[in-house]
Formats: sequence, C-alpha cells, structure tokens
Amino acid sequence: MDLPPSPSSAPEPCQWAGAGLGSAACGLAGRVLCVVATCVFAAVGSLVGAVTGSMIGLATESGVLRGAGIGAISGAVFSIEVAEASRDLWHSGDSGVWTVLYMISAISSPFEETSDLFETGGGRGLPAEAVRRLPAMAIAADGAVDAAGEALCCSVCLQDFRVGEAARRLPGCRHVFHVPCIDCWLLRHGSCPLCRRDI
Repeated sequence: MDLPPSPSSAPEPCQWAGAGLGSAACGLAGRVLCVVATCVFAAVGSLVGAVTGSMIGLATESGVLRGAGIGAISGAVFSIEVAEASRDLWHSGDSGVWTVLYMISAISSPFEETSDLFETGGGRGLPAEAVRRLPAMAIAADGAVDAAGEALCCSVCLQDFRVGEAARRLPGCRHVFHVPCIDCWLLRHGSCPLCRRDI
C-alpha cells in the first residue's frame, strides 16, 4: 500500500531532484534580483533627489546644477539604505505589518529635526517680546563689506548682506544677522549663533 508523501518530505521550492547545482543557481538568481532591485531603487532615488535638489538650488544661491548633484547623491544613498533595511527586515521573520511601519518611519525620519549638537544646556529661546525689543538697523553701503572689502554675510542663512536690508546687531558680542534669521534663531536658542553668548 502506497502512502501519500508527508508535507515535511516535500522538496524545497528552489531545489531540483538531487542536484545541488540547482540550489546554487537559485541562490545566485536571488542575489542578482536583489542587486537589480537595489539599482532600481538607487536610480529612482537619484532621479527624485536630482529634481528636488535642482528646485531647492533654483530657490537658493547654490544653483540648479549643484543642487541637482547633491540631491541625486542624497536620494540614491537614502533609497539604497531603505531598500537594504527593508530587505533585512523582511528576512528577519517579523510580520509584514512591522515592515510597513518601519518603511513609514524610515521615510519620515529625514524630515524630523535633529538635536542641536552645539546646545550649551542654557535656557531655551527668548520670549517673542524680548526678541522684538532688540534694536534693528538697515545695512549701509559701508556696512555690507569688511575692512578687506569682502562682502559680509549672515551666519545663520550664509547669504551676503545687501544694502538696505534689515539686520540686528546683538548686544554684547555685536554680531550682525538678518532680522528674520536671528529672530527665528533667538526664539529657539537664546544665544548668539556664532559665539554662543547668552542674550
């Protein structure tokens, strides 16, 4: 009497009858597929990063080409990291729900604000009323350049001062910044961005 084969004796999906070569070929095919998928992720991430970077570069003084280059590199690296982390998580035995949740957290994590490496541990930002009371001035023709004739720039946004722009000179350290830049900074930090002296 013939007995039906038990489920535990069924061959593995990628193994041919008695041939170890088939298992090796299946493993190689899996690796090639993984490489192709990673390259596709990198290409898509690079394209999205280049488009985003060029738009940001157009809006700032860094330029479209530089923005596109930086965006392409960042997008490719981020896409490869997400693809590899997802593959590792998929093979870890965790459920698919956790994989999806991990993907969502990985995608949203670049937009989270990182902690300030230079935080001095002092008080938090200044009250809005105290920031508004700081004296403002207009950049004069002789105030937009230093003694060597080089253009001065705001250390917060790294943009050169232009004649007529509104700026604030901080009391004590006397450093000068654009009004919107330093106001936003002081609401969060309460110290000079250059020398970290409390205001």
